Amino acid sequence: MAWCRSTEDSETRLMLLIAVAGSGKTAIAHSISERCAREGILLSSFFFKAGKRWRPDFLFSAIARSLAAYDPVYRAFIKSTLRKDPSLSSAPLLLSTPWTNASRTR
Repeated sequence: MAWCRSTEDSETRLMLLIAVAGSGKTAIAHSISERCAREGILLSSFFFKAGKRWRPDFLFSAIARSLAAYDPVYRAFIKSTLRKDPSLSSAPLLLSTPWTNASRTR
């Protein structure tokens, strides 16, 4: 699990699990997530499940909540951005451009 502990900019810190349904991808991802949480290196985790509340629409709000809880600078930036455009809190996934533009102007 060195890939998730690395702090080097050139290192990959993402793992993509690809396999057929029922092969244990979610179990592996949960195990990795739990282990990272125990080691204090997990910022956020998000799992998709068809037909459940954890739809892709909630991905960015979950990440934003985790960032806001983790760091006061992120929290202030997110609050400022949402004050400027409250509709972002419920915007569909494709509407990520305002976040991208806002981060460029910081």
